[in-house]
Amino acid sequence: DPAKLYEIVTAGLGGKAFRGPAGAPRVPSEQIAPIFPLPSNLKLWRKIEEALRAPQNHHVQLVGDMGDGKNLLMLVTARLRNQGARLVSSHGRMTQRDLLERERAVRHEDGSSSTEEVPSEFVEGAQAGELVIFDEVHKMRPRVRGTLNRPLQKGEVVLPSGEVGPFNEESRLAFLTNHHGGIYKGHPPTPEFLDRVVTIKVDYLPADEELALLRWFAPDVDQDLLKRLILVANKIRENYRSATPIMPWPVSTRALIRLARHLQTFPADQQRIPYVFQKIYWIPEDLPEARRLLHNLLTGATIGKFSDVAPTDPLVLEPVTRTVGDQQRRVLRSARRAADGRLWDIVEHPMFDGQADGHVPGVTLQEDEKGPTNLERIHDLMKDLVLGEHIMLIGDMGTGKDWIEDVLATLLGQPIVTVMGHEGTRPSDFTQREVARRSLEEAAGLTAWRRRAEALNEVDCCLDLARARLNGIDEDELSG
Repeated sequence: DPAKLYEIVTAGLGGKAFRGPAGAPRVPSEQIAPIFPLPSNLKLWRKIEEALRAPQNHHVQLVGDMGDGKNLLMLVTARLRNQGARLVSSHGRMTQRDLLERERAVRHEDGSSSTEEVPSEFVEGAQAGELVIFDEVHKMRPRVRGTLNRPLQKGEVVLPSGEVGPFNEESRLAFLTNHHGGIYKGHPPTPEFLDRVVTIKVDYLPADEELALLRWFAPDVDQDLLKRLILVANKIRENYRSATPIMPWPVSTRALIRLARHLQTFPADQQRIPYVFQKIYWIPEDLPEARRLLHNLLTGATIGKFSDVAPTDPLVLEPVTRTVGDQQRRVLRSARRAADGRLWDIVEHPMFDGQADGHVPGVTLQEDEKGPTNLERIHDLMKDLVLGEHIMLIGDMGTGKDWIEDVLATLLGQPIVTVMGHEGTRPSDFTQREVARRSLEEAAGLTAWRRRAEALNEVDCCLDLARARLNGIDEDELSG
């Protein structure tokens, strides 16, 4: 119960407690902000709440590595307080105007549309008394971040029009940032900024707490195996933080959760842990030394004894019918057939069969294309789809990236929209598009995202500010 946990976390704290009214808008849901009451989390929630209650400088900055739970800590804080929350994705090309205003499409009675400048998500949230969360604020340029000094100091903002917009006294700002340097490119905080916030350090969970968290997601996976995975993760983290690191980035708690969920859902892959591990903790091919070290770490933890090669039993791909309640439902099944005819390593995904609107590619998998390589790719991609993963296909041109996604969409009968990325792609291109007279309508990409069926092509060409918009896509109900 969030209300009861809030009482426990804040017991004995001074200052003014905050509990929003029942039915308060934009409060993170349980799906967006699940609560894991581990000792380290409880201590951090208490520190955060203590900072938010301060009579002055009651805004917080969480500093840590990627995937260590900073976003979740703040979203759960909003849930415990029953306070609306908004997520703002920061990026290196953000301007002062972006921080304060945004374009919004307006539809008129005659069916036409136009644009107007309205307060940004940040300003709207602060004026509504919400918790505004700035993600990856280290990417924000110093001049832009300097625009936040007045809101932090006086609780108001000067809009581009010159109008002064006062904030609701209950609003709070939270800034999430990675350690400066290494893989985290950006700008260190200025003394003026640091003087106006309470900085709280976030680290990866201790091994015993990380184990408890993984067991929550993977109760059927052997506990000793989970311990060894955490051991490998901690050795990678230690190497990354050393004076002469070989590993390009740390293994995040988020990555370990994804690995645990995969092994729980597809237990046959517990014999292919090196392969699954390297799908989630991906090391580019131009870093052979890091790849060798990862292999040695997995071997040293006796995880490397498991094969990273696909089993030799052939794959069978076919539609089958399943009974769900009193209804019949068709699913696409991919499974390995053993010599005795037994099916194992089974993955099944619902088929849409024309029940969803939109364009289905219609790229049929021919008999001569049903070779082991293509079937293995489809088998793996189906597992990722079942787990709700976002997928990035990397390869040289002409290696079949577009083809394999079109084939899979056709097999499932699922509509797909391809959004071409380029060096001029902007964040707004993912959510709206220009039509005649500079009016705006919902972009194909956003329509597809509502159906969970979007392909972003050539995304490596997109500007950083456009890719940054994708970081918060799982919290789309928060980020407007």
